[in-house]
Amino acid sequence: MQTRWLMCSLAGVLVGCQTPPEPVSAPPPLNVRIAPDLSAQSAVYTSRYVTERPAGANMADILGVPVEARLPVMSKMSVKDGMEFLLSGSGVSLRTPTSYAESELYAQPLPLGQTDMGHMSLRQALQVMGGQAFVLEEDVVRREVGFRLKYGYVWQAPKAVKGWSASAHRSPTPQSAKPSTESSASAIVMAPQLRQSLTAQSSSNVASSSSTAAKAATSSQQTMLAQSDDLFGGGASTQPSRAKASGSKVSTATRTTPVKKAQMAYRVHAGESYRNALTRWAYKDGNRHLAFAQDEAFLDTLEEKAAQDFVKTDSLARAVAALSASQASLSSLTLYPKPSLNLVAFHPWRGERVTTLMVTGKTLQAAVKSTTEHYDWHWDTDASWTVDDYPFSAYPLVTREGDISAAMNTLLGPYPLKAQRLDATKTLYIKEATPL
Repeated sequence: MQTRWLMCSLAGVLVGCQTPPEPVSAPPPLNVRIAPDLSAQSAVYTSRYVTERPAGANMADILGVPVEARLPVMSKMSVKDGMEFLLSGSGVSLRTPTSYAESELYAQPLPLGQTDMGHMSLRQALQVMGGQAFVLEEDVVRREVGFRLKYGYVWQAPKAVKGWSASAHRSPTPQSAKPSTESSASAIVMAPQLRQSLTAQSSSNVASSSSTAAKAATSSQQTMLAQSDDLFGGGASTQPSRAKASGSKVSTATRTTPVKKAQMAYRVHAGESYRNALTRWAYKDGNRHLAFAQDEAFLDTLEEKAAQDFVKTDSLARAVAALSASQASLSSLTLYPKPSLNLVAFHPWRGERVTTLMVTGKTLQAAVKSTTEHYDWHWDTDASWTVDDYPFSAYPLVTREGDISAAMNTLLGPYPLKAQRLDATKTLYIKEATPL
């Protein structure tokens, strides 16, 4: 028995020695590793008004990063324009609309109150612009954002009007003009008033010759089309033309599409003063005249040198707004264009109305007179200085709205003169600053 057990043990040992050892896998290279997940960290308050956000999950959430939600005040600015301006530089873009409601939201005009929302996260600013009826959707993979109607809200696309087509309301060509007015009018749905007018015109043209009837049909059809456009368009820019009995040609108004101005790159070089850069920008945009507000603190700020390069490819207004948002010292920088004078003005009075003008006149007295009239004031020449008139060259000027004192200080500053005002009668008196 013991002999049999020893033989089995020996056989097991021999079989175990013949089994090959398992291969040892090579360790992964140390130069490639997986970073741990970011953890949320609380903000650190270094002072009463300064908050430092350490790098972590707070900064990985791009839409959660706080920004200064301030937009340039521009006419006819849409919700899409405002959102794209806020998202510029963030790496997040606005997606292509996926529904009719989303496309109509982007086309809505941006409320003026949402151009300066203060300090908030980018997500909150987008939600404010979206409004109460929309929910913000974030695609963290493609880095896109969009909006969807909340449950219970409906925005349906308008239904097409039956019996009316745009092709039927086009002006007829000479090949399509026919002697019979009734056959031409049958393809168009008309109001009862237009049908009666067309019937009366067609009955009066029956006795005419074939050539005269063809001309009258073309003229009456053009008249009817113009009136139909006016009724269906609700009194748009196209005016209905009246066909004269003499058979004169009917004039039709043409609609022109405004040409969008090409975007340009606006740059501030490192070490360059902001005033020099803004001057170059204004003339690069095609403006002929440029005015800076004569505010001492504002002018000192513009003389500062840029610490690093700045570039923005867009319109002049958006480039100025981007520069203002990038520099805390330029937070009040505002652009005010006046195309009628081919003039742009830079001032620090954000949100306030301003007065811009070209101070003109060959002499100082003529310049003072034109300036007081522009501000709707009266200059008492009889009680003002009467000698030592000075030659004068025209230049642009910008002040707060109606601030004639600032205008006179700028105008009379280089001369030994001063202005005195009587607010009760809106009268100015120009006196010598150092009378004998």
